[in-house]
Order: sequence, then structure tokens, then C-alpha cells
Amino acid sequence: MDRREMLMGIGSVAALAATSGIAFAAKKEGHEEHHHPAGNKALAMSALECVSTAEAGIRHCIDEMGKGDKSLAECANKMNEVKLVCAALGSLASYDSGYTKEMAKLTARVCEETEKVCSKFDKHKPCMECSESCKKCIEECKKIGA
Repeated sequence: MDRREMLMGIGSVAALAATSGIAFAAKKEGHEEHHHPAGNKALAMSALECVSTAEAGIRHCIDEMGKGDKSLAECANKMNEVKLVCAALGSLASYDSGYTKEMAKLTARVCEETEKVCSKFDKHKPCMECSESCKKCIEECKKIGA
């Protein structure tokens, strides 16, 4: 992973964490008596990791396609899909939404498809990293019954 890919990934995670991590925020003084659901932190973090690795993978695929390697087009498309559903799942899981389980089912399906496509490109590290993060996300989705 080059510096640009790493910064894109970190930026994606930071942006999503800022918008979806409110449920994980520390207690504020004077609000200790209020109970706020903790959400499903492991699921949310796994989904956000998928977003980050997908962002880096998409960048890699675009670079390679620009050099003439059109074989990565399917991989880039799947990574884009997984990025979108995982971003939604990360938000829902962090808020302990009633839709989390339903979204986790869809996300697990998209992650399974993405993992299959990305694993074909074992010579491309960003593709393999996306494949691995998809496997972890699938595991977390299954833990809540997806």
C-alpha cells in the first residue's frame, strides 16, 4: 500500500467514525444517569475496516486499469458495492438500530461476493486485504444472526 492509498483509507475511516461513532462516544459530564445503547462495536468496526480496505483497493484498481489492466474492473465494482453497504452497516450498528440485523444480512451477501472476486487477484495486495476484511465482516455479521 502506498502513502496515498493509506491516507485515503485513514481519511475514509475517520470520516465514517466521525459520522457514525456517536454511540461509542465517552460519557459526558452530567449525563452519566442516561443509558445509551453501546451498539455493536465489533460489527461496526469490522464494517468500517471493510470500507477502508475497499477505498484503498478501488484506488489500486483504478491505477492498474489506467495502465491497461482491465481485468480488475470487476474487482473495483465489487469493492465499490462493499464500501457502500459496509458504510451503512457501520452506522446502523454503532447506533444499535433495529435495522442492523437486516442490513448485516445484505452486507454479508455483498461481502461474500466481493471476497470471491477479490481473492482471484492474489498478486494484488490491496485486493487480498479487501478480501480478508470481507471475511472478518462476514464473521461479525453471522455473530448477530445474519
